Amino acid sequence: MRPRPRIAWLWLAARGAAIAAAVVASRGIAGACDTPVYRYATYNWTPSPYRIYHISRGQPLAADHPVRRAIVELTTSPPDAPRAVANLELVEIDAAAENPLEPLPPPVRDEAGFVLERATRSDEGQAVPELPRFAVVLPNGYPVYEGPLSEGDVRAIADSPATRKLVELLAEGKATVMVLVEGDKAEDNTAAEKLIAATIARAAEGELSPPPDPALSTTEPDAKPARVDAGTIRLRRDDPAEKWFAMSLLHVEPDIDERTEPMVFSVYARGRVNPPAIGTGINAEELERQVRFVLGPCACTVKHDNPGMDLALVADWDAIALAMAKRFGSETGNERLLGDVPGLFPEIVDVAGPAKPDATAEPSASPSAEVPATASVATDAANKDSAQRNEKPSQSIPAPKAVQKAPSPIESTREESNDVALLRNIGIGVIVAVVLLGIASLALFRRPA
Repeated sequence: MRPRPRIAWLWLAARGAAIAAAVVASRGIAGACDTPVYRYATYNWTPSPYRIYHISRGQPLAADHPVRRAIVELTTSPPDAPRAVANLELVEIDAAAENPLEPLPPPVRDEAGFVLERATRSDEGQAVPELPRFAVVLPNGYPVYEGPLSEGDVRAIADSPATRKLVELLAEGKATVMVLVEGDKAEDNTAAEKLIAATIARAAEGELSPPPDPALSTTEPDAKPARVDAGTIRLRRDDPAEKWFAMSLLHVEPDIDERTEPMVFSVYARGRVNPPAIGTGINAEELERQVRFVLGPCACTVKHDNPGMDLALVADWDAIALAMAKRFGSETGNERLLGDVPGLFPEIVDVAGPAKPDATAEPSASPSAEVPATASVATDAANKDSAQRNEKPSQSIPAPKAVQKAPSPIESTREESNDVALLRNIGIGVIVAVVLLGIASLALFRRPA
């Protein structure tokens, strides 16, 4: 076989080197995104539902039942008159059916099986629970309540004075709303409130915003970091009007409902709440980290790759996202870098179901009762290391077997800026290309003509 001319071999080597360089460099581009986490999440993350289960033995919920009517009204937006809706979902289980879980969607069956088991089992020396009954399960899989439920209870799950204020602040474009759940000592609550105010003031001055990324942003490289608005809400955990809201926050992580110190929760986007800072863990450094997380460049990941849980809220999130997009421009993913290619970054839909809860989890006994003092929590929510925020770093909160430990907001934040990663990968690509060309040229020139 006649050997190829040297020019052909050089051309093939150059082509291979260019492809290798493009692949390496593209890794940096694909992972780069200058859209802040809170805006990306507002555009893309659909809130997971709070499931309200009705368990009966051949007694389906009537079409005009107050609970069904309330859920329909809260979750339905007529096409001719769009309105805010809540992330609630009614799931009915007929315990008398041969296969009671078969009619349910596959992602719900594990959780529904757990709810059914709790509703029909009898502990030693106790009677079988009476049916029909209701159960309310948080998006992280924790059964926060079992028992009778009224229309007013259903509405209060997602709609209260504090949750309305929360939605209002997020709709205004707040990057985060820091919710202070009061502890049992007034001086601790006051100290926490002052730290929150100082953190919000620093964010407003741009001190917590990352500098513009010259590789991804049209902002001048020497421009000052963006000034960002943040908000705050103070919540009394024994306020009857906020019972469901407080109960949700106090079950974001295992066993934190047992703590009596003040807690600070960062809520952003469409009501996503991160694990809290607690007690002496409420300090300037920790609150700064919470804010920097939502202001940092997004990793363009699905919601379940991030810590936290969705809250039950009544809101028109699509309208809020549209208003935010009009304010900040088209910026989903890498569209600024790639020229706003239509359809390049479709909406990410949350389809993952929660992990099956631990059968030892104890929900609240009554919708009118106070927030439970103790509970064994089973959840797939993020379990943040207590050493970073609790009073006794040596005593970490053990995660139940059903809990999968997720990265904290600090761990989720990128360790290096996108421009550094991009330049590094491009540099590696160039080096690879030069090395390949050098090897090919050396081999070809040694080859007899």
